[in-house]
Amino acid sequence: MNKVARGEQATRPSRENLSVSIAPPPSSTNTKVAETEKGPTADEKFLFSDEALRCFTSYLEYHKKA
Repeated sequence: MNKVARGEQATRPSRENLSVSIAPPPSSTNTKVAETEKGPTADEKFLFSDEALRCFTSYLEYHKKA
């Protein structure tokens, strides 16, 4: 028999002692790095979109019949 079943589970800690710290300001040295890092291009991002659309269409057709 576990602690929960016996009623021996520990109480949750109070939320009164929680504190959130403020984020530090961005440094001026990292601005160049942020400008050069970019996400994937549209071609890379949607490489499998036709396959996903076909798969989803097949899924919908299957559930229409069921």
